Amino acid sequence: MPSVKLDNPIPINPAKNIGRPPKRETVIKYYQNNPDKWLENVFGVQLWEKQREILHDVWRNRYVAVKSCYASGKSYLAAALAMAFSHLHPDSVVLTTARTFRQVRANVWSVIHSLKEQSRIPLGSEFLQTEIRLGPGWYVLGFSTDDPGAIQGIHPKSGHILIIMDESAEIDAVIHERVHSALMTSEGARVLHIGNPLDSGTIFASYFSDEKFVTHTISAFDTPNVKEGRELIPGLVTRTWVEERRAEWGEDSPLWYSQVLAEFPPTGDDTLIPLTWVRAAQERWHEIGPNGREVAGVDIGRYGDSESVCCIMSGSYVYPLKTWSQASTSESVGYIRMHAGGAKVIRVDDIGVGGGVVDQARQEGLPVIGVNVQVKSTKPEKFVNLRSELYWKLRESLDPENPNALALPPDGKLSNQLTSIRYKIVDSGGRIKIESKDEMKSRGMKSPDRADALMLANAGAIMSGGLLVSPVMVGVGTSYWNEV
Repeated sequence: MPSVKLDNPIPINPAKNIGRPPKRETVIKYYQNNPDKWLENVFGVQLWEKQREILHDVWRNRYVAVKSCYASGKSYLAAALAMAFSHLHPDSVVLTTARTFRQVRANVWSVIHSLKEQSRIPLGSEFLQTEIRLGPGWYVLGFSTDDPGAIQGIHPKSGHILIIMDESAEIDAVIHERVHSALMTSEGARVLHIGNPLDSGTIFASYFSDEKFVTHTISAFDTPNVKEGRELIPGLVTRTWVEERRAEWGEDSPLWYSQVLAEFPPTGDDTLIPLTWVRAAQERWHEIGPNGREVAGVDIGRYGDSESVCCIMSGSYVYPLKTWSQASTSESVGYIRMHAGGAKVIRVDDIGVGGGVVDQARQEGLPVIGVNVQVKSTKPEKFVNLRSELYWKLRESLDPENPNALALPPDGKLSNQLTSIRYKIVDSGGRIKIESKDEMKSRGMKSPDRADALMLANAGAIMSGGLLVSPVMVGVGTSYWNEV
């Protein structure tokens, strides 16, 4: 058993233990019943109230699910659980998993290694990148769910096994089922599902109405920093961050529900792009890179609080967006040249102030195409206008089932805009209409400038007979598709 020798580690009855330290078995038993005290004494870990509740519930219950806000300390808690469970239960196994290996390494395991460095005693265990070896058949292992073989054939002789499914909402339902059926066979088995609530239609969401699960919600308003209005615990969400998100997203935004309230966003049939799709696209961004000639989309801000945005794509890879504001026509052309001068084609929304930018950029030799998204669609029997068609193409490009799905940078404003756009069927023929900027503004949403720039950049990212195509506008109210 790894060393747990501490100075006065547990309360001693002076009448029975004068001058004598407690027996090793007594120390172990005490900490097995009080894992939070072991974490405190060994690593100096001070869990806050909600974290302690979850720790003890995982210790005593087979199934626990936790939905949490952004920066709630969930990875810290999961790492602390992995360390305590493995070191306090001889011959146990702890498995930590997430959808991608990057998440496994960057979330829970980065904290595990940080805790190791804080240890006040020799732990007596060997630490590798995503593995801790404590003895034969006694270990902690981190793996991604694209390696489902790691789930099979694990039956520790002690019967103590803990499975931590990080970002559980993003893990395929088949993996959930395999974990529950293959690994939860012993009385000492425990599973913790933890993550941000993204979609009420996921298997993760179903656990919060399942009687066998003990469930917790960690809202930003539950955390010490937000409650007290000051940063008591570094790294946790703060009241300043919450108020900034309230101003930026609004309280009706799916991101407000998910990342602030820790509630599943109310997703209606009129939601164009689900939050789960955006999160999956952001995770893909860490897995792929640029692949092909660059194309760009530019949306020129029309209002005082609107941004001008340049979005550059290379294959399915979307670069971090470039923005500017309150610029003259010539200044905007300068920004376009600086950010997208090497692009094969630059599609610019030429409605309103964008028209002047298009004219000057063409005069200066930039490969600019002016796009009026209010004109007739190339498929008028299906879409009300070109804006609706191009946004529907963006929806298809973000669908996780698409083998060439886009990879988006981690951009909170872009995420909020994409997940806030609605669509509707306008007639008996089933034609689709995407709401306009003005319609979004009328219901309290800010102009989706970043989403529009992405939509324009992606306008050519469809395959037609094996050819890459993009919209070229001719005159007013007409359009055709041309190879570029």
